[in-house]
Amino acid sequence: MHVDARQLLDQATLEADVAIVGAGPAGITVAQELMGRGLTILLIECGTFDRPEPYAEDVARWVELGIRDTEKHQCNRRVGGSTWYWGSHARPLDPIDFEKRDWVPHSGWPVSYAQMAPFFDRTLDLLELRAMAGEHLAWDAREVPDMGTTDWPEVCFPLNRFGAIEFSQRAAAMRLLPGVTFLTSATVSDIRLRADLSAVDHLVCSTPSGSKVRVHAARVVLASGGVENPSILLRANAQIREGIGNERGLVGRFLQAHPTVECPFRFLSDFSIPTALQIDWKRALIGNISARREALRGYAFAKLALAEKTQREHRLLNSAAALAGFHNADATKVWDDLAKFLTDYGAGLDNDGAEKALRQFGVRMPHLLRALHNMRTRQSQVDYFFNMQIACEQAPNPESRVTLTDDVDALGNRRPAIDWRLTDLDRRSAKRTAEVLGLAFEVRGLAEDDLRDPILDPAWPGRMHGGFHYIGTTRMGHDASTGVVDANAKVFGVDNLYITGCSIFPTSGHAPPTFTLVALAARLASHLRGDKADRLLEPRVGALSANTR
Repeated sequence: MHVDARQLLDQATLEADVAIVGAGPAGITVAQELMGRGLTILLIECGTFDRPEPYAEDVARWVELGIRDTEKHQCNRRVGGSTWYWGSHARPLDPIDFEKRDWVPHSGWPVSYAQMAPFFDRTLDLLELRAMAGEHLAWDAREVPDMGTTDWPEVCFPLNRFGAIEFSQRAAAMRLLPGVTFLTSATVSDIRLRADLSAVDHLVCSTPSGSKVRVHAARVVLASGGVENPSILLRANAQIREGIGNERGLVGRFLQAHPTVECPFRFLSDFSIPTALQIDWKRALIGNISARREALRGYAFAKLALAEKTQREHRLLNSAAALAGFHNADATKVWDDLAKFLTDYGAGLDNDGAEKALRQFGVRMPHLLRALHNMRTRQSQVDYFFNMQIACEQAPNPESRVTLTDDVDALGNRRPAIDWRLTDLDRRSAKRTAEVLGLAFEVRGLAEDDLRDPILDPAWPGRMHGGFHYIGTTRMGHDASTGVVDANAKVFGVDNLYITGCSIFPTSGHAPPTFTLVALAARLASHLRGDKADRLLEPRVGALSANTR
């Protein structure tokens, strides 16, 4: 069923067994995994099933206090959530990401990779990757026959797979099923606890029409992303001044965002890049995201990363590089690159991305100059270049955080602020990772560094950008002194309030978060079902109903 909150009477009340705040991949997965058990499930979404509404776009805005990231507007307030931008890039976190590493402050998950493994396996089906991968479903390129990778002990070749899941279409099908209701145009503006503060009594939702809606549920799951999850808790301060779950001041802290840097290299021979390491740019750069997902269905490519042994030896964070931008820097290519810059720059003038365009052109400049030199001297030599685009793990840092401002959005809720900060460990690790990965080519006589390392630039992180991922802001912990939620994703001190999504990751690794957050959502649904214990959740509500206008 679908209920538009704008059609409800002011102060209307809805009841459900499970209320899920956010209809993105995490929320949709929890609902999907709970269906068919006689439960009433209510998914609450700020936006609608259709194009973004102006009020929803305003609600999605935040204020930047720390590092300026011009590609920040990746929060889509409509059914399907962030997957409207997601290219279906999927990979689980690595085993080392779950470990306590003595060189990484605040590292270590309260769950292990082994405990997550069954849910990683389930996610292969939820994202339809198993059906597309065929018999060779591996996460390391060296495990796949004929991939052509070389056995270099200092590095590994993590495989990244692509599905073609449209979560918005999955949600559209789910709303036709009994027991599942989508409440759209509703934004949670407050959480009210019972008198003893032990559990959620009800949610208060704001609507663009100005009315309020109450939601009562036996279990409440926040699944609204790395910025909105902590914001909801911080806004809920009528009964607890610091906000729900924030008695230790941890809500919103430890923000991580996968900083990404580029390091150009030049091949010294006719070395052929292994097929496994080549990105199919013809498919990967298709403008329409749905068409791109379809074109990439079943596709896999490998990145270049540091082996666990190398990470431990050099005390580095877990990062991985895509070998991107292969091209022949002869005279015929210079005009293509120049046109690409002008296109980027022109687009930047319209969408606040000019800084990014200039940064990208700065990386390409040596290739253009070399090509112009070849034109002038009529050299016949052909040089081949590539960029290592390194997606860096960021160390958890309590000073990197989400807070609330005094500014209010279109619905009257306080707007969040992002104060994204990097540490010396982040910089040292990114620099050393680039050196080690580059050296893997150089010592074999295959390539050399073609440009002063941008990570050495005194202006760094000015030539770095974030990875669109907002991670760690309601992190899992062993207890309330180390996290906001426990190993079962329940908020410490609140019996029926849960959080899911990448905001509960204690550390970020280098993998895009969608695969792991879907696995965590499936794990939470398993916990709510009580698969290995007495049932935690018994149906209590019949058909969901509400007063309408």
